[in-house]
Amino acid sequence: MSLNPYEVKTKEDLIRFIISLKSDLDVNINEWENPTLNSFLEGMESWLRDTGTIAEPNWSVFAIILSAGRSYE
Repeated sequence: MSLNPYEVKTKEDLIRFIISLKSDLDVNINEWENPTLNSFLEGMESWLRDTGTIAEPNWSVFAIILSAGRSYE
């Protein structure tokens, strides 16, 4: 992915991050632990459960959660 989820600060950054994430899936599907929607959502859920409380959700946190869906088990 060309964008780091920790660098996402605005809605527009998040849109670019999502586009980058989709492109990464198209190009690097074999590197994804969770390439299906079901497994991707399960990865996001698992990451959120294991992470605990997030003090102040923001655009960057949302991007991090999406990024976790890519590979978190």
